[in-house]
Amino acid sequence: MERSRFTLIWYSHRSLTRSSKFLVLPTLSRNAKVERVDQAYITTGAIQPAGAAATFTLLPLAQKILERITHIIDEELTAIDAQKVSFPSLSSSKTWRTTGRWDSYGPVLFRLEDRAKAPLCLGPTHEETVTQCVATIGAADITPKLPLKLYQTNWKYRDEPRPKQGLMRAREFLMNDMYSFHASEADCRATYDQVTEAYHRIFSRFGLPFVRATAVSGEM
Repeated sequence: MERSRFTLIWYSHRSLTRSSKFLVLPTLSRNAKVERVDQAYITTGAIQPAGAAATFTLLPLAQKILERITHIIDEELTAIDAQKVSFPSLSSSKTWRTTGRWDSYGPVLFRLEDRAKAPLCLGPTHEETVTQCVATIGAADITPKLPLKLYQTNWKYRDEPRPKQGLMRAREFLMNDMYSFHASEADCRATYDQVTEAYHRIFSRFGLPFVRATAVSGEM
């Protein structure tokens, strides 16, 4: 699987260097050997370490690849009537205290204060935010639109205890997350199957092998 990732970067790099103005760094040769995926990304000029542990700058090559990936995701999720939104990175402590997760989420949650000393956090996920959004709109307007599927591809922040390589354990990362609202459990299960099939198509279009497995998600 890792070899396919490197190949993706290699061919994308060849197609994009036709422009003399395109920002390109030293490249990874076909026969180069690297021990970690992030080393390959750095060597190909896709990303650059940003200083803090497990934080990276996306250079033009990586940004182009990311836009293509996002486009495929948007196509498949739009096909199942999901609607794209963008939630703010900053959330108030009041919203998180309503669900009890302000305290239970633990040190992974990035906490800060504004100049008025109001406590805020950088969102590691957006269940609280999307629920508040839908509740504010009101049942009268939402009910006729059920099942309602809202998704985003947005930045998340988590103070991981062991940030590593910027891939599996990063402090700042992009996540594609969907939230759905339903009138019944049967409706919810039908949507789950529909979304699962959409992600199967997404991974297939990426050319990525995958296995569907049951697991406990833990804190999202």
